[in-house]
This record gives sequence, C-alpha cells and structure tokens, in this order.
Amino acid sequence: MTSGARQQMIRQHLPGEISSFVGRRRDIIEIRRGFTTARLVTVTGIGGVGKTRVAVRAARSVAKLAPDGTWLVNLSELDGPTPVAEVVSQALGIRNQSTRWHADLLAEFLRAKRLLLILDACERHAKECGDLSDQLLRAAPGLRILATSRMPLHVAGEQVYPLAPLPVDPPGETTSEATELFRARAAVIPGVELADGDLPQVAELCRQLDGIPLAIELAAARLSLLSTRQITDRLDQRFTILATNRATVPRHRTLHAAIDSTYELCQRPQQLLWARLSVFAGAFDLAAVEAVCAGGELADLDVLQHLGALVEHSVVTRAGGGAVPRFQLLDTIREYGAQRLDELGEGQEYRHKYCDYYAALAVRAEQAWAGPDQFEWFERLRGEQSNLRAALDTYLDDPGSAATGADLAATLWFFWIAGGFLREGRRYLDQALVLHGLPGRERRRALWTGAFIAGTQGDLEAAEAMAGQCLSEAIEAADDHLWACALETQGMVAAIRGDLDVAVDTLNAALERFRGLARFDAGVLRTMPCLGITLIMRGDIDDALTQARQSRDLCRDRGERWQLSYVDYLIALALRAKGEPEQAAAHVLAAIETKHQFRDIVGLVMCVELLAGLAADRDDGARCARLLGAAQSLCHTFGLPSPGSSFHSAAQRQCVEHTRRLLGEPAYTRNFQLGRALNLDETIAYALSRAPAGPVPADSDDPVLTRRESQVAALIAEGLSNREIAGRLFVAKRTVDSHVEHILLKLGFRSRTQIAAWLSLAPR
Repeated sequence: MTSGARQQMIRQHLPGEISSFVGRRRDIIEIRRGFTTARLVTVTGIGGVGKTRVAVRAARSVAKLAPDGTWLVNLSELDGPTPVAEVVSQALGIRNQSTRWHADLLAEFLRAKRLLLILDACERHAKECGDLSDQLLRAAPGLRILATSRMPLHVAGEQVYPLAPLPVDPPGETTSEATELFRARAAVIPGVELADGDLPQVAELCRQLDGIPLAIELAAARLSLLSTRQITDRLDQRFTILATNRATVPRHRTLHAAIDSTYELCQRPQQLLWARLSVFAGAFDLAAVEAVCAGGELADLDVLQHLGALVEHSVVTRAGGGAVPRFQLLDTIREYGAQRLDELGEGQEYRHKYCDYYAALAVRAEQAWAGPDQFEWFERLRGEQSNLRAALDTYLDDPGSAATGADLAATLWFFWIAGGFLREGRRYLDQALVLHGLPGRERRRALWTGAFIAGTQGDLEAAEAMAGQCLSEAIEAADDHLWACALETQGMVAAIRGDLDVAVDTLNAALERFRGLARFDAGVLRTMPCLGITLIMRGDIDDALTQARQSRDLCRDRGERWQLSYVDYLIALALRAKGEPEQAAAHVLAAIETKHQFRDIVGLVMCVELLAGLAADRDDGARCARLLGAAQSLCHTFGLPSPGSSFHSAAQRQCVEHTRRLLGEPAYTRNFQLGRALNLDETIAYALSRAPAGPVPADSDDPVLTRRESQVAALIAEGLSNREIAGRLFVAKRTVDSHVEHILLKLGFRSRTQIAAWLSLAPR
C-alpha cells in the first residue's frame, strides 16, 4: 500500500464492514454522479433499505473529492435537547469550550477544508439537519455533504436520490442482487448450505420480501431454524418471524421496529392515510385515494398534501410512468398499514369503500366500452387488475356482498374477452353461480357472461347450458337485454357446431332484440360480425360483405375499435373467398394490429391462421408453416382450444396439407417448429412484416453458417449469454455480438429462442 493510499484510509473516518457488500453498483454510480452537480446529496428510502451502507460505499468511491477527510455522523440515537451541530462537532473532534454556537464554530472550522460529511439517519431531525447543512455549505465552499434520511432535507441545491429495494428475480430466474444477498448471508450460518435446487425458492422469498435488504438478512438469519420454504410459508407473520438480537442498531433488530420508526415520524393524518392505503392491492392514482381514503380526521382537500408527505417519507412510491401518476405500497409496508388499520377499527369500513370504488369504475368502463375512449378504458382496467381482483375476491367471499361480486364479474365481460383473461373471468363467474340466493338479474348477467366466455373457450356444452338458463330466466322476467344476449350466445354456439341455418336465424333474432332496446347496446356490435362470419361459413359471401360494411360504418361512427378488428377479419375472409388476396391481407393485418393492442388472443389466433392461409394461397410454404406453428403456440401458451367449427378446422387442414406438399415433411416440420418458438410479440412482428420467410438450412454439405457461427449457435442453444459465450470461446464480447447478428440475419430470425429451436431440429 502506498503512503498516499494509507493516508487516505486514515482520513476516512468510516466504520469497517462486518459483512460482505452485495450489488448496488448503479446506485453508487448515481450518487457519485450527483456530486458533479450538487454539494448536498440526500439518499432517501424506507427503513431497512440499506441507506447507510450504500452511503458509506459511495463515500469511499468519491474520496478524491475530500482530501481533508470523510466523517460519518450517526444521528439515529440523538434524542433530547442536544443540537445536531454539537454531535457533528464531536465527531470532527471539535471541543467547544466557548459561549459560541456550535454551528458557527463548525462553519469556521470547515471554511477552508475540502471534506465530505455523512449525516446518517437525519429523519428525526430533518429541519435541523437541513438548516445546519445550508449554513455549512454556504460557509465552506469545499464541503460536501452526503445525507441519509427517510425524507428530503429541503435545502436549496439538494440532490435527492431515492434508494429502491434490491432488484428481485422474475419467475424462473435466480441471479438478482436480492437473491445474491440472501445466499451471501446464508453462507456464513453454521450448518446451512444452499443447493442450486433451493435457489428458485430463495428467489420467491426475496420477491415476497420486496427486495428489502433488512428483511432479506433477517430471513436468512432464520435458516438456523427453518428452511427457505418454511420461511416463505410463514410470511403472513413476517413481523413476528423477522427479528434478531444481533443487530447493532436497535431499529434494525426487527422488521417491525424499522417500519415503526417511520410511522412515528408521520403526522396523525399521514398515519391514517398510510393505514387506509393498505386496502389497495395494486397501484392507485390520486382520484382513487381521494375517493377511498378521505373521511373523519382526514379531509378530502388534505389528501393530496398528506399523500405527498408519504411519498417524501418513502412510504409510498411512484409506480412506473404514464400520463397520470400512479403510486404503490411495497407488500411489507402494506401489511404494516393493514395491521394499523385493524387497530384503528376501520378495516371493514375502508375495505368496503375500496371495493365499491372499483365496482363503480367497472360500470363506468362498460358504459364507455363501445365508444371512442374504448382503448383508454381498457388500458386503465389493465392497470387496475390487481385492485379488481381484490374487490372480486372480497365480495365473493362475503355472503352479504356476493350479488355485488357476481355483478362486477359480469360487468367486466369485455375485459375478460378482449384482454385475453378468459380463464380468470370464467373462474369468478363459476364461483358466483354456485352461490345460493343470487338475485335474478345478477344471476342472469353472470349466466350470460359465463356462457359467452365458455363458448369462446370451446366449452360448448357449458355455453349451451348457461345460455339456455339465461334465456329461460330472461323470458320469464321480460328482461329484453339479456334475452338478446342469450340468443346471441346461442347463435355463436350453433355456428361453431356447424348448425349454420339455425345460427343465422338466432343471430338475426338477437340483432332484432338488441335494436329494439331503448338505448344502443354493444351487443349490436358483437352480433353483426358474428353473423357475417356465419354467412361466409354458409357460402353467402355477398350477404356477409353487406353485413360487414354496415358493421364497419357503425363501429367507425361510434369510435369502436375492438369489434372493428373482427369486422376487418370478416372482410378478409370474404375477400379471400372472392379471390382478392392482397386486399384480404390488408384487412387481416389491420385486425392483427388492433387485437395485439388489446391482447385479444382468441382473435389473434384466428387472424394468424387466416394469414397462414393467404401465404399458402400464394405458395409461400415456409411462411405458412411458421404462422401455423405460431398460432398453435399461442393456443398452448394461453390455454385456448384449436379451432372448433368444422369450417375453421377444414380450412386449417387444407392449409396444412397444401404446405406439406409444397415443402416436404422435413422442411414443413422445421418451419412449423420455428414458428412455435416465437413468443407473442415476435409472432406479431413476423405476421406484420409481410415478408416471405427467411431461409431454413436444408440437409446439404454446404452449411449456411460458418464454423464459428455454428459454435456460437450451439452455445446459444445451451442458454449462454453473449458474455458467457465470449468467455467460453476466448474472444471479445463484441465479436460474439457480431456473430449473433450474422446468425439472425442469415436464418431470417428475430430471437435467440428461434436459433435454439432451429438447432434442435437441424440434422446431426
């Protein structure tokens, strides 16, 4: 060690690390970058997120900015009348024996020094720390201050860096910083040895702990008594099991104590709001907070102010981007708030307010569904899906609210179908329909929605049974709307079964009833394309096109987009039958673009299969086979049935037979499997490309790939990253990047998954 480095260590009055430091590289870089534009950087975050350790690490990384030394001042134990300035003076070795103010003496001492001061745990003395920082920074131009606090200090020129919890693994991965921290802490516990097979459970545990380092460390400490699965299973008691006597800082001995200290810093209205916010299962916006949480001591007009305070305290965090700000609570913070809400005796009241808010939101969305704001409402409900699920679960688990739950599940019919949530919607509706004493209209609505979803899923017997019940009860109650809905579903099922005359008559009867209602109903827009497709199946192409044009005009007049995509599909079917493939392709591609936005998986499968048929018509066998493989993959991935009607089944069978003759069985199989390897977004990109399929290497002595490219492809198939491949082949990563680009280009692929799939089918 050089004398300069030794002297620098002496000047860094920082605590030694008693355990390994894991991750946080990006955070430290950002904190260091903060000092390029500011002299006060405040690291904020919830208790237990690791602010102190990150601040100390960051301070070491900017030591060159402080040749006169770095000092850590711990304010966590400061209580009573002792001024912050006195504690800072003592840390710097200044003994004030005069009658002068400590702050003035500090300012004079620091005036000519280039020094870094870490003010740790400022939250209990935020105002005093802010005032002192402002005075010292004005007096000492070479001074820099790194503060940690659960809220900003609100000093002019302050750079605030919110420290988030550690990144956690998505399902199926085990390489995150959160998982690595747990492994590192487990490694030093006598008798504990984590195997590779334990890592998925570790990753799940870290996800449920929100990546909060303190929670992860406390959980790892329990490994001397419990397995990772046992700890995970007991997380509903996380504040009881996550505790230790080893922590040097009292507030870190239990997870509950760490969060308690933040709660105590909040004013009474902020504590109330925190507790009431715990009812939200997912992210929320200001309008939802004002509607659900205001009441009693918390006035409507004060909600914005107190929500802002909770954001500053790092209790509430921003949830993603978007035009309208949305917020969220970590699960650990939410559970703490829920305990406080029950202690206040407000749990039942505010959970019902929460559920009623989202039930009303669903009604508004249904009323606006067939209009120009359709997609905006769809996106909004997607963002609220966790809250809608929580409301449904709460209603359906309470016999007194079951009817409201059934009505909410039925109100969301458009969301379940257009959004590709068929299985979820069916589960809620089935749950509602087994309840005894469900009132008449709520039961009829649930029967119709359940029937419509079952028919879309291909469960025709269930669809017929529920639609028949709905029709009988609607006729008895003179409920014209659900009478029409039941007929619509019966017509759809008849078409799938191949009873085309019955289907046309039933769908026409449904249309007549929908049109006779006092107000326009979205059922008109659902039924018209269904009728048009049925007419094509029966061979009435011109009548189908007439129906399509009327339906298209109606959708455009109302600004409706989802059913318009079915109209485009209908027109494409008709134009293909009339021998106009280019025009047909234009309409099916327009339908695919819209259906992808809505994630209408059923509609996407129909469109991709039609596009495959158009490719077969022009003898582009490779593209046809890949599209067929992609369609089958979507069905399997999302649990959808293969085409149920004899019309669609016959069309698909003819398409497959023609393509097999064009390509031969080996080439057909290779292309089909390449299509199966595409995910949803890749399928859409390939479908919309309009380009012929890229080449598939055939069995020949002249390989498409070079020897080195073949090596890279084989390692991709093993699941290695480009950096790992570079290490295996002893080449630069950028060389591997270039090889991968060439492989994708030569094979006409878009993803590594396709390379792996192709290699698995290549001749050995």
